[in-house]
Amino acid sequence: MGRNNAYPQIKPTEIRQTIEYIVLERAKRFSSGVLVDELDPRIVSILESNGVIVRNSNKIRLKYDIFEDISFERLIDNEFDLCKGQYDDFFTIIEAFGRCVYRRYQIWVEK
Repeated sequence: MGRNNAYPQIKPTEIRQTIEYIVLERAKRFSSGVLVDELDPRIVSILESNGVIVRNSNKIRLKYDIFEDISFERLIDNEFDLCKGQYDDFFTIIEAFGRCVYRRYQIWVEK
């Protein structure tokens, strides 16, 4: 991430995977956040120091909606590329994202 990474052994892919986990779990559970205890505290520290997440008691979420929008766009793009024309598979996979996927899919189609 942008600021000094106090944990150089953590790869950017691990940070991205944690962000995606926060986004997807929050959407699937239809909750205000994900429990901090479910995440690597080193990655939470990195995300907090870079202003990516906010903490509310024992839960965290991404600080801005645009971060979630970008995450969903990347996730849907990736699944679409992987489906290779097997659209039933694509829709089955993205439905697992939770109830929010319908609106996220509409936004993705419009782009």
